[in-house]
Amino acid sequence: MLLALVYAAVVVRRLKLVGFNLFFTRRELLLTLGCWLIMLALFAGLLYPAGLVEYAGYRDLTLRGFQSGTRYFLFHLFTVAAFEELVFRGIFQNMLAQKAALLGDRTRRRLLAGAAVFLAAGAFAATFLIANAQFRWFTPLVVLLIFAATHLIEKHCKAQKGEYLVLAVISVAFGIVHFRFGVVFMTLACLAGWFDGFVYTRTKNVFLAALIHALLNCSAMFLGLHKNF
Repeated sequence: MLLALVYAAVVVRRLKLVGFNLFFTRRELLLTLGCWLIMLALFAGLLYPAGLVEYAGYRDLTLRGFQSGTRYFLFHLFTVAAFEELVFRGIFQNMLAQKAALLGDRTRRRLLAGAAVFLAAGAFAATFLIANAQFRWFTPLVVLLIFAATHLIEKHCKAQKGEYLVLAVISVAFGIVHFRFGVVFMTLACLAGWFDGFVYTRTKNVFLAALIHALLNCSAMFLGLHKNF
């Protein structure tokens, strides 16, 4: 289904500026790695004190174990991460940002404010689809914080009109579609989606967005952590 969507948007519709490029500058790579480290610090600060992650160590430190871990990372990079970032960043975020740039300031603010309220309500509603979910307030609170922080960034930084608010809309939508994995995962996916989208916004490169996506997905393996959610 993702392949069909990518084909329809990129080949049939000929969507411009999708930006899947295997070539990037050192500065862009450092930005990507820096965002990944910030995410690690943020997630560790949220999850470790709550007992949602714990250090479990490494089961296999042999060459075979290293090869297995490398295959696991490359699988995430070129399957899950690459296709999800192509769809959410290369197509949806890219397309919505192009449309938002054509709107008047008042219309753009109203549409994006409506999207913020709708998605915050959707995040709260999604928690009721999760059996025995705790902290139902957590996801909508984080969603509103994402939009508030993004509004401040857009207000004080030089950027294309609506570009960062579009980033917030897509990152929250990205998080909500992960509701089947639980409230904690859905909340983290909203935050991770913002960083993925930020990398795409700054570099216009889907591959780097996929790289940070795969790095985060494999962080527990890299650090020897066990997830309790």
